[in-house]
Amino acid sequence: MEGQNHLREMQRYVANVAITPSTFRKLGAGFVEAAQEFLASLNLQEFLASLNLQQLANLEPSDYPKWLEDQTRALMARVPIAERWGPARKSINIFMVMASLNQFLCDEYKLHRFEYVLEVPLDSTVTKKLRAWGKARNRVRRGQFPTFSIKQLKKVDSDQYQELARAWAEERGIPRGRIDIELWEPQRRREREQLAS
Repeated sequence: MEGQNHLREMQRYVANVAITPSTFRKLGAGFVEAAQEFLASLNLQEFLASLNLQQLANLEPSDYPKWLEDQTRALMARVPIAERWGPARKSINIFMVMASLNQFLCDEYKLHRFEYVLEVPLDSTVTKKLRAWGKARNRVRRGQFPTFSIKQLKKVDSDQYQELARAWAEERGIPRGRIDIELWEPQRRREREQLAS
């Protein structure tokens, strides 16, 4: 077992690397700082204990969505912007995916069990590519999946996109929370090409 101080520092590191001003360009430093502090202090051990299961090995992934919504609401109460659900949800999703990819946090808190229930962090690139994929497979009808800024994101729209992301991930045989890794790289390559020209 890793020392508790080291795990807290690892969690703070993941929170600060995951949530940056470039992740939330139009929300301002106040939101980024509040989200970083909230995620750095998020009690992952308490989450496991709060499920009232005697053995951690018995945790059900079906308990994760309620916890995620509770944490989204808790972060909303601490951020200095009016439209908060979308940015709060994106912050927690980014953090939880990054934490699950971190060997120390994943091992200590047994996050691998939640691999297939973690949500993909939504942004314009992810939603655009999910819509295109859905249209190509006749899963998206005209006007069914609205575009939005992260500030405007509502739970009902997020749920729609998360279901589409689940189907996309199942087709590829990867966890839904990680699909933006595949979607992100081509975008990064295009940005490098634009900078070089």
